[in-house]
Amino acid sequence: MDLKEFRERLQTLETIENARPFLCDGSPLTAQVFIVGFNPATSLKHSFWSYWSDDHGFDRSQFMKDYLFWRRMKGARPRIQAIVDQFPNGTCLETNICSMPTARAAQLTKEDRRTAAFEFLLESVKPEIVFLHSNEPIRFLHHRTGVEAMTVEPQQAVWKGQAMLLSGKPGPLWRLSLDKARRIGIHLQHSAGILATARNFIQGPC
Repeated sequence: MDLKEFRERLQTLETIENARPFLCDGSPLTAQVFIVGFNPATSLKHSFWSYWSDDHGFDRSQFMKDYLFWRRMKGARPRIQAIVDQFPNGTCLETNICSMPTARAAQLTKEDRRTAAFEFLLESVKPEIVFLHSNEPIRFLHHRTGVEAMTVEPQQAVWKGQAMLLSGKPGPLWRLSLDKARRIGIHLQHSAGILATARNFIQGPC
């Protein structure tokens, strides 16, 4: 799948005008780590696809400039950034179970709670590690994989035949200190390194 096909398929699934299905730096198809919440809190003036290019993927730098123009770095956002900063550029994809931005999750309508876009991301990108923050995404993946990711320590799980490691932090991420968020990122980065080493050992030299 190339970026054009990826965009076309995702657009057929996510038709809500203000939807924010994910954030990444460049191509989402190369992401190895998913950071997953319930739904975005901030709606911007520009559409999500105005930051997209079929040649290069998502322009996270421009998105963040616009984000910071309308909203300060507060709540979950700086904690997510502290986790992302522990990985090389292009490694992480930030997403949510639901794509519709609302100030409070309780404001989501039944229509807003569709999860088809998130499921498409899992199936098309095939991340190695999925970190879930807040209770709803933990319950969502528990229901579908049988693995309850209640701790940062990654656990092996299978999604529709796809193996991955699930890690989780129950409760709102904004309650976490920035230092603890950084330590979660370091732990996940370390787990990703162990996973890569194990795969190389199994595959052997080329």
